[in-house]
Amino acid sequence: MSHYQHLTINDREMILEGLAQSKTIREIARKLKRAPSTISREIKRHQCKNIGRYSPDKAQNDYKFS
Repeated sequence: MSHYQHLTINDREMILEGLAQSKTIREIARKLKRAPSTISREIKRHQCKNIGRYSPDKAQNDYKFS
């Protein structure tokens, strides 16, 4: 049985906030009580190609409609 919990829109907004504050992936992960690899994958998977940065809205939409 997996104990994995999906990131919430609040988690995703906190990632964006951390990135805007130039926090490291490890610092963001610590604050969210997640593995740094989870945060890293989230950022890489959900960057808007046209603006080149992480988008919590895109991430949430990708999750909802997958």
